[in-house]
Amino acid sequence: LSAALDVANITPWKWDLEKKLILCDVNRPVEISKSNPTSEQLLSVPDSCYFSNICKQDIDRVKASYQKLIDGEVSKIKEEFRVISKKGNSLHYEWVEVQATVDERDSTGKAKTLVGSSLMITKRKAMEDDLIKAKEKAEESDRLKSAFLANMSHEIRTPLNAIVGFSSLLAETDEAELRHVYMSLVQENNELLLNLISDILDISKIEAG
Repeated sequence: LSAALDVANITPWKWDLEKKLILCDVNRPVEISKSNPTSEQLLSVPDSCYFSNICKQDIDRVKASYQKLIDGEVSKIKEEFRVISKKGNSLHYEWVEVQATVDERDSTGKAKTLVGSSLMITKRKAMEDDLIKAKEKAEESDRLKSAFLANMSHEIRTPLNAIVGFSSLLAETDEAELRHVYMSLVQENNELLLNLISDILDISKIEAG
């Protein structure tokens, strides 16, 4: 079991609710203290140290989740939250995944101890964030593409309708003056359409590098 926990990078712990102490695997200390405690201290840590090291944005959610477990509203919990970690002289957040359940109850059914595990998931959360950003970027790109195509469809259809319409009128009239006007309008919209398509192709080349 110890080898399996080591491979999975999991820290098992036990929380004595009456003594308000969290007992950690001395060989796999979870980061629950801002200081650098000795191995003996790591074996028994006040639960106040544990909660004081949790990110302020997550603390209320984590406490509420534990309380539901203690009150018997749920049989087990799984929470992800940030804890303050110190490397050298700098502080940063590490993500932790905690799972817990009630280990022992007294004669009245009140929870006496909890058991659980802690797993550092900072790398996984970073990957999840990257995937979310990539998904949002892809969705935005798809939305912009759809908007672009809708706009281009309108812009292309306008001169095209003029070309088709005035070409039909041109074929039906014999008046020289009107034919000249229609031909000018067809030519003007031909140039507009060609310029528009040329611009679209230039944009496509730029985006393709």
